[in-house]
Amino acid sequence: MVFEVLGFADVSKICSKLPYQHLKALTQFFDHAPEVLVSWLRTLTVTRNVCAHHARLWDRTYSILPKRSKEIPNQISYKSTAEQLSIIHYLLDKIDGASSWLEDIAIILQDIEVLAGLKRMGFRNSNTSTDNYYKVV
Repeated sequence: MVFEVLGFADVSKICSKLPYQHLKALTQFFDHAPEVLVSWLRTLTVTRNVCAHHARLWDRTYSILPKRSKEIPNQISYKSTAEQLSIIHYLLDKIDGASSWLEDIAIILQDIEVLAGLKRMGFRNSNTSTDNYYKVV
């Protein structure tokens, strides 16, 4: 119950301070090494804060970097919003495979593609439609 009232940054900090054996048990659910999941939570804290404070997300370059894994497609630029979206998609899919998040974000990205171009978000192939981007995510 405590985790339901904690902020995302607090959860991230608690996970990073867990003893290795407890963290390993938690991260087995996500099929990643503990250091990968901890780095993902740390970077997602930044993304969450950007969104919460209505800052610019679409062409941001991140200085706090997640550890890279094979689940992040090669078509996604490192240090980008696209990378953050890929991480969110991976985690949500593990938690709830029936989530509509991917379809919802694809609708938003279609508008961004028209207005600003997805390449600035970290999607490397600017000639591909949003649907094709998300086939790799």
